[in-house]
Amino acid sequence: WALSSEKSWNKTHRLGGRLFFFTGLLVLATGFYSSGELTFGLLMGCIFLSLPALFIYSYWVWKDDENSKPLS
Repeated sequence: WALSSEKSWNKTHRLGGRLFFFTGLLVLATGFYSSGELTFGLLMGCIFLSLPALFIYSYWVWKDDENSKPLS
């Protein structure tokens, strides 16, 4: 559905960019002060929380977009 709605595509990628930017900052900051295992766990945790959130957000924006093309 993100491909059938320009609004969904743009809003989802904007949110995803922000989420992954702040994930990177958080991982970078913890990389200086903690062990590698904790940093890796934080990275994986952020990714595994961000991806489903982006998936759901994309669908929600697509459903609200009156200009979206129907799925075939």
